[in-house]
Amino acid sequence: MGETHKVPAVTLDSMSEQYGPFQNAVLCLDIEGAEVEALKGAEQLLQRGAIKVFNAEVFNTTEHEIASFLKRFGLIEMERWGHQISDSESGREWWNIIYILQ
Repeated sequence: MGETHKVPAVTLDSMSEQYGPFQNAVLCLDIEGAEVEALKGAEQLLQRGAIKVFNAEVFNTTEHEIASFLKRFGLIEMERWGHQISDSESGREWWNIIYILQ
C-alpha cells in the first residue's frame, strides 16, 4: 500500500449550502476507493433526495459498502459495465456502476 497524505477537502453538503441548494443532481466519482467517504459528506443531499443519479468507478473491495450506503437513501443499482481486473496479484476488479433514486 502507498503512502497516506492528508489533503484539504470540502464536503458536497457544504458546497450545496454555499452555492446551492443543489437539486436533481447527477454525481460522478472516480476517486480510487474513497467513494463512501465522499458520500458521507453528501448525506444531507442524499437524505433530501437531491442526488438523483450516482455514477462511480467501483472496486470489488468497496462495491457492497457503497451499495449498502446508497440503499439507505433510496438509490439502487441500475447498470454496470467495464468489468476489468486492475491488479492480477490482488484480484482487485472494477466496474462503472450507475445508481438511481427510486
